[in-house]
Amino acid sequence: MSWLQSNVNGELYTSVLEEEYKETLKYYGLQSSDMIFQLDNVSIHCASAPSKWFQKNKVKLLS
Repeated sequence: MSWLQSNVNGELYTSVLEEEYKETLKYYGLQSSDMIFQLDNVSIHCASAPSKWFQKNKVKLLS
């Protein structure tokens, strides 16, 4: 879990994903291919940077 001291925009959200997502999977012994990531349509989730990150990292999304 990451604690953020400021407002979150798409770039910061992407940074948190980059730093925490794979480490969390590794910690729990999970593979990204076994996961479905759920978004809640908050504007930062739909921003360009996170969308590109999800595609680049082949993260399956619940739509």
